[in-house]
Amino acid sequence: PRSPRTRRRQRVKTMPVTDVETAAEFDALLASSPGGVVAHYWATWCEPCGAMDQLVRQLSSQWTGVAFARVEAEEVDELTERYDVSAVPFFTFHKGAGAPLDKLEGADGKALASKTQQHFGVASSAARAADGASNGAAPVAGTQPSSDAGAGDLDARLRELTTRDPVVLFMKGDRSEPRCG
Repeated sequence: PRSPRTRRRQRVKTMPVTDVETAAEFDALLASSPGGVVAHYWATWCEPCGAMDQLVRQLSSQWTGVAFARVEAEEVDELTERYDVSAVPFFTFHKGAGAPLDKLEGADGKALASKTQQHFGVASSAARAADGASNGAAPVAGTQPSSDAGAGDLDARLRELTTRDPVVLFMKGDRSEPRCG
């Protein structure tokens, strides 16, 4: 038995990422989310969408007042047409009904985190404390919402890696199972 003085670690309630299957569901989400909505348009065949899904889950735990949604672009035509989604991954940022505040095309984690902060403010302090982060950054490289700390270190590391040998190969996968796309 625990004594009454024993403090339990505070658990942060995170909003799940909502899978939207119709335009009506999305409109209802917009109406019921006063803190705003970040919508991720994705496709099953698009490998970068999977990486962005992981980032969206992390961001949803940091911006607890913001709803995050996933929309399969090829299945919900009404939304892809409404917001001119021409490529995936694609993101829209909303506060209420009507035109989105902003859009983002491509798998740019740093831009996604930056636009989320720009439109919806600072990440939840409880989430930052739970993640052990002091600046609300997701623990994925290159996705810090506001901090440029370490940018010089990254530049120096990349410079060292790309100048060490006369030929540099950048590839997805590994030697035994390379992937393209």
